[in-house]
Amino acid sequence: MSARLLPPSNAIGNGDGENGSSFAKLFKRASEFNRRYVYKEAATLFLLAYKEASTSSEQCRALDGAGFALMELGQEESAVSCLKEAEQLLPKTNASRSTALSTLCQSAEESFKYKEDSAELLRGELSRAMGKKPRDVLVVFGLLMQSISAHCAAASFLMSGLEDKDPVKGRDNLQLAKFYVEEAREGARDIQSIVNEVEPKRSDLEPVARDMGVEPELCKARLSILENNVGEARRLMQASSIFIEQATLDVDVRLMAGRLFEKVGLRTEAVKTLNAVTAEWGGYAEAWYYLAELYLKMDDLRKARESVEKLLKCGPGAPKEDSQAIVSLRNKIQDRMDLLQSDVSIDEEECHGRKLTFGIENQS
Repeated sequence: MSARLLPPSNAIGNGDGENGSSFAKLFKRASEFNRRYVYKEAATLFLLAYKEASTSSEQCRALDGAGFALMELGQEESAVSCLKEAEQLLPKTNASRSTALSTLCQSAEESFKYKEDSAELLRGELSRAMGKKPRDVLVVFGLLMQSISAHCAAASFLMSGLEDKDPVKGRDNLQLAKFYVEEAREGARDIQSIVNEVEPKRSDLEPVARDMGVEPELCKARLSILENNVGEARRLMQASSIFIEQATLDVDVRLMAGRLFEKVGLRTEAVKTLNAVTAEWGGYAEAWYYLAELYLKMDDLRKARESVEKLLKCGPGAPKEDSQAIVSLRNKIQDRMDLLQSDVSIDEEECHGRKLTFGIENQS
């Protein structure tokens, strides 16, 4: 096995700590991390378990686990090395398992090769397709679009765990979220590069490229907020605002854009975007809830109350009128109304008092 696959000793300790040198304990902990989607720690422990294994069967299990974890981390070359090593350790009688592992190794190798020169290959295929089969352009675009959507979905899944601060869900892996976000952004750049090459032969692809570039930038802004870099998130949202307005987006993506606008202090854009969501789907309870909160922050209390009423009419997915979220939101709106009315009353009394004083002084 290649030494470069083994983690540095300072990252895994010397094996004399709470894990001991037992293969079973290390393998169990690695499996727990793997189930919780914490693949970096899983790969490290699987590789340490491999070093502690006393039989070829244990070595195979450890390398197998490390291979899968490394694949999830996008380290295809290391994953292939682990899986090939595991394949060599398998008993020759286990034909079905060996075949399955060989297939996985081949898939991983192909994936790694594709990742290295994907943009060049795609542009080459498109150039050939333009002179032969125009439908091939859409096939390539379809593959890229699926890749971007999948990476954005994976990043959002991971970031939701970080935002919820719920480590039990096993989704709090910032590095992996970064990986998926950058993969999505790279895919969006590839699409735009292809469009630039084939224009004007397929000008209808320009809006597709524009639309597919929006969600990766939203994910990047969301990641920047998680890293406490609100300034960078605001810059990204400002740069994307015109594209968000023009793009044909899924309502969930547009809702995410509205929430991000609010988080970086761009409330006008947030209101416009959330209203676009409710205009497209009037029964989207979550959008009405965030609109009510946003109007409350902007002291537009009439619209805040209207948003709550529309929220309650969203059908089966709407919260109950006596639910904690609705009661709390209504109380906040009422408290704000009371405070504003109190301020107005005080101002009127002060103005009235000044007028009386002025009149008395004139009479004297």
